[in-house]
Amino acid sequence: MEPLKLIGTIYSVSSNSVSAILRDSASQSQSLSSAHDGIGKLGSYVIMKGGERPVIGSIMAVRTIDSALTEGSKLTDRISRQIMDIQLLGTMKGGKFERGVSSFPVVGGSVYAAESNDLKTIFSTYREHDFSVGAISLMEHERLFLDPNKFFAKHIALFGST
Repeated sequence: MEPLKLIGTIYSVSSNSVSAILRDSASQSQSLSSAHDGIGKLGSYVIMKGGERPVIGSIMAVRTIDSALTEGSKLTDRISRQIMDIQLLGTMKGGKFERGVSSFPVVGGSVYAAESNDLKTIFSTYREHDFSVGAISLMEHERLFLDPNKFFAKHIALFGST
């Protein structure tokens, strides 16, 4: 994996999602590389530490919350923060992506932007089967591969009549 770019901090964890505060420097950075063009945008991928294995997620919502700063009983300032809701997709094990999460990220943990090499690893899990269903919208030059055995066993039906 390439060096990771810190983009946020986890503040809430549930069984299928994580909420994180987007760092100001990540949302305001003007000199992002092409691999980071999707930072904080819907559908972009992130990596979080989850025990022994990195956890992969996809940003499914971004919202802004306002917080009031008070000193005593006086309102001194307001702070706006962007919150990302992240759907947990799977983990990396032995350099391969596995769907499902068994070890969850923790509150206070870091959220990193997924690099292009990480995305290639995630989406090439079933490359050896050479069954591609199309290009990935986030990375148009990369193909999405499926396991044809699982696909045809569960999603295809043959009907006939005599």
